[in-house]
Amino acid sequence: MTFRMVKTIYLKEMLDMFRDRRSLISMIVVPVLAVPSLFAVVHYFTQNLGKKAQNESARVGISASVSQPGLTGALKSVGFELVPQTDARAAVENKSVAASLDLTRAADGTGQIVIYVDKTREASSIAAEKADGISRAAEARTGEEQPARIRRVRARAQSFYGEEHECRGA
Repeated sequence: MTFRMVKTIYLKEMLDMFRDRRSLISMIVVPVLAVPSLFAVVHYFTQNLGKKAQNESARVGISASVSQPGLTGALKSVGFELVPQTDARAAVENKSVAASLDLTRAADGTGQIVIYVDKTREASSIAAEKADGISRAAEARTGEEQPARIRRVRARAQSFYGEEHECRGA
């Protein structure tokens, strides 16, 4: 086969292809319009889900035992809406709050703040990370002259599958 024959066959095929409007539409118009449209739709939905998770993460349950003014003030100052809860774990399970804080006591009288989190919800994870950071900052600010129950604040996230996970940086 010579170059002239290859060129002739190529030109014939191109002519056939450009005569067929359906082929042109499927090769040029659909990819040029459909792919950007698809990306725009996916972007719109993921952006809305992220905004919804951010809004839902602002609602945090707090038990009556976690009543340190410094901690509750710090939680409110970053935009958390504190909702009093009697059962912190049930509030997160029922999805009435994104995360919930409770205070447990050790045998030596020290306290530990437990952050209940539903790891299947993005809003809950966002709220838990913020609350953990705030509790660590409150712990760092309190110093040695404060009671041990405030100084020994450590957050741990409890999922609803029975295992415990240390929050970031613990």
